Amino acid sequence: MKGKNVAMLIALCLVLCAVLTVSAQEPAKPLTNADVIKMVESGLPESVVVSSIQASPAKYDISQDGLIVLQVWVAGPRGLDPWTGE
Repeated sequence: MKGKNVAMLIALCLVLCAVLTVSAQEPAKPLTNADVIKMVESGLPESVVVSSIQASPAKYDISQDGLIVLQVWVAGPRGLDPWTGE
């Protein structure tokens, strides 16, 4: 009986390790315009937002309207250059 419990515990640990490994390898969710605006509105330092933009995959709306929204909400009068690394 004791050996059966140990075997079940080991099996459970292996399954848990496998699940954690798979979930740790899931790709990061791409950032969107809304994500960037949310970070800026929440008061995060510009350096943190820019680092997140540079380190994350992205799915931005780069249409004319999407860029105008980012200009107004995120970049302000300085323009988008500091945000894009240009």
